[in-house]
Amino acid sequence: MKHAFPPLAAAALALDVLAGCAAPKVWITVVPRFDSRAISTVAVLPFENRSDDPDAGKVAAEKLARLLDQRSAWRVITWRDLGPDAADDLFPGGKLDFARATALARAHGADAVLTGAVLQYGSDQSHEVRLANVPFHDVSALQGGQAFDDEPIDWYQLDAAAEFSVALLDAADGRALWTDSRTGTASDRGAPPRLTGAELLDRAADAAARKLLLGFVPHRESVQLPPGCLVTCADFIDHPVDIRSRFTTGDPALYAVLELGSIFAGKEIVLSLRKPSANSLVREHRFVWDDAQESRAFRQETAALADEAGYGRYRVACAVEGREIARADFTLEPAP
Repeated sequence: MKHAFPPLAAAALALDVLAGCAAPKVWITVVPRFDSRAISTVAVLPFENRSDDPDAGKVAAEKLARLLDQRSAWRVITWRDLGPDAADDLFPGGKLDFARATALARAHGADAVLTGAVLQYGSDQSHEVRLANVPFHDVSALQGGQAFDDEPIDWYQLDAAAEFSVALLDAADGRALWTDSRTGTASDRGAPPRLTGAELLDRAADAAARKLLLGFVPHRESVQLPPGCLVTCADFIDHPVDIRSRFTTGDPALYAVLELGSIFAGKEIVLSLRKPSANSLVREHRFVWDDAQESRAFRQETAALADEAGYGRYRVACAVEGREIARADFTLEPAP
C-alpha cells in the first residue's frame, strides 16, 4: 500500500502526539466547518485523465455520478446534463481550471462540484510500492519534509489497475470540502480473480463513494491523546476523529501530516500554527504541492512549543492559494 494513513480530506491533516512522562498534555478539538445539509445539488464533472485510456476521465465520473445518485440524498447532475460541449474547456493544458468548473456548476444551480484525476486505468499496468510508516526523525520544528521514505522498493506487473483521486468543491468559491487523495484496486498478474480494468474501476468508484458519504457525518469532539497514539482529524469538516497507534520513537512531538489530491499540484500551500488568544503566528511554512508527493509531514516538539509560546489553545490550519481548507485546534496543558 502507498498510504500510511487512510485517504483524508482536502487537506488531510493528521495530528500525532508522542507523549513522554514529562511531556505536556495535549487536547485536540475537531469542529465541523460547514453544514453538509446545505448541499442539495452536486455537479459531477469529468476527471483529469492521466491514464493511457482516452475515455477514462469521463468513465470514472459517470460511475461515481451513478453511485451518488443511487445512495445519497443529493440531486446529481453530470456534464451531459449541462450540454454536450459544456466540459470541453475545463482542462486547459490537461489541468482542471477550478474557476471554470465552479462557474459552470453555479450556472446550473449546483451547490458543489465533484471531480478528480484518473491516475491508472487499464490492463498490463505497473504498480509501484513504497515504504510507509517510516517518519524522518531529523525534521526540525515544523520544517517541511516528506513524511515517508520516497524510494520505491518494488514493482508489480498487474493484469489491470484502476486508481484515481476525488475532490468535492464548494461551487460558491472553489474551496475543497472533501478529498480522497488516492483510491485504487488492482488485479495482480497470475493471482485470481482476474478482473478487467472496467471491473476494477467499478470497485474503486464504489470505495470512493463510500468514503465520501461516510465522511459527511456531523461530529464534534474533544479528546485527550493517550501516549503513542495518532489522532487523524480527517478533513475537520464533518468527519469522526480516528485514534490509532502510530510512531514508537518515544520523542514527545506533534506531527501535522498533509495528504492532498493530485488536482492541487502546483498550487501554493500554507501551513500555519497560531495562538488565537494572542492573535499571534507561531510557525508558518509555505510551499508548492508536488504532484509526485503523496504526503508531507511537519514536526513540533510539544515541550519546546510550551517553552516558546506558553500553554493554552493553538490552531493548526492549512490554506490552498489563500483559502483555508482545513484546521484543528489543540490545547497544551502542563504535565501532571
